[in-house]
Amino acid sequence: MTIRNAAEDPDVGAAVLEHMVSVEPNVAATLIRLANSSLLRRGAPVEAVRTAVQLLGTGEVRAVASQVAMLQLVHSTQGKSARWIAENLLWHAISVSTFAEALAIELGEGDPYRVATLGLFHELPTFHLLASAQRQLGTVDVSIAQVVERVAGGSPRSLELLMQDIGLPQLAAPRRDEWMLVDLAHAYSARANPIAMHAAEDLPGDQLEPQRIDRLQAQADVVYWALMGGDMNALTGEHAETSVQEGAAEPERPQVRPTWRASVRRWLSWAGED
Repeated sequence: MTIRNAAEDPDVGAAVLEHMVSVEPNVAATLIRLANSSLLRRGAPVEAVRTAVQLLGTGEVRAVASQVAMLQLVHSTQGKSARWIAENLLWHAISVSTFAEALAIELGEGDPYRVATLGLFHELPTFHLLASAQRQLGTVDVSIAQVVERVAGGSPRSLELLMQDIGLPQLAAPRRDEWMLVDLAHAYSARANPIAMHAAEDLPGDQLEPQRIDRLQAQADVVYWALMGGDMNALTGEHAETSVQEGAAEPERPQVRPTWRASVRRWLSWAGED
């Protein structure tokens, strides 16, 4: 969390932040991929960390640093079934974070950056249960249903303690209005929790316009692919179902409402009209 906290500190200069990013390969690579995505690229391709940081801003640096911390939880997950759950859980968390921040801005409730961070980390107890289930099940090749059953029957560690463990004690006790926004974000996210459905998923979700919902979901999907090392520009292609860069980890599709590629294509068509 060093980079994230530095990005929040007004006393940390741009040069220092750029150096901190440059020595963290996962953060640097993700920022450069984001800067070169079809959604964000402006002009010539971005190759330098400094250019990516300047283009995306400290807010995005802070967000990516937090997302990389979550990615480490995914990478530590062993077993095909558990890994599938972890990858989709991360995709879900990024999506909820994106909508929670947008709702904070739209409704004028809470600090958008705090709410976005809470949205990203709100599934930490589930990741903790997943790790526990993995240890109990061992290296035996088990089904997704077996892992889900073991996770559902576990006793989660409190988010307060987990947030303290990862170095974010200031977010260990969220306010009620902040949690309300994170809950409400589930009504908009097209990336479902692979283990359990959230009650808010049945809500109409009428605080955001449909066009903006698609734009935000496309944004979340691009962030996920940048984090996982995928070819984000292939998201908009007609024949890009399996077109990802070497080493990219694309999980099977979770239960979703609008399709991920349709969201991105619609976002780009509207962006081109601005």
